[in-house]
Amino acid sequence: MGTSINDVRSTPISASSLMFRWLFNEYGFLSQDKTFELYDPCAGSGALFISSRQVSRYSEKIAYFASEIRQEEYPILAALCGSDNVRIENSLNASWKTYDIIVTSPPCKDAHKFLLKFKERATVSVFLVKLSLLSSDPDGMSFFMHNTPSAILFPREKIPFYSKRTNIEDYCWVVFDGESNSSSIVWL
Repeated sequence: MGTSINDVRSTPISASSLMFRWLFNEYGFLSQDKTFELYDPCAGSGALFISSRQVSRYSEKIAYFASEIRQEEYPILAALCGSDNVRIENSLNASWKTYDIIVTSPPCKDAHKFLLKFKERATVSVFLVKLSLLSSDPDGMSFFMHNTPSAILFPREKIPFYSKRTNIEDYCWVVFDGESNSSSIVWL
């Protein structure tokens, strides 16, 4: 059985809406006269796509692309992205082109692998990661010692997240744009 937007594993719309507002304003994607491509390599039930559409009054300027490992997610992703823009696969083992934006909430156990593979495959890459990846996970700590994010985004409000025991304050959005040598801390 597939997940739904209300599934406990879905990234909460409220958390991703804050990030998309910041992202679209900071990088000016919606003010450009072209369509830009947004890819999620861990698309799940498509909550990030729904959130970006809610934030953007110009969703026709966004072409959506998705990879997801669970076949049961295909129908909802095909409805959101178009069937030609969805792949059912392990995106860590697949090759995709470069995109304007990559936004994803990777599985915690493989977060550092997704960061390594996708941080340079877009003009801007944004990952939702658990704070413990930054502080106590040896692979995560090693990654961040050698890769400086452009920005780290923290929510100001307490938002229930994934389960009643976990809040968004246990997570942050990590942004890479390939241009910055230092990180900005941003409170959303």
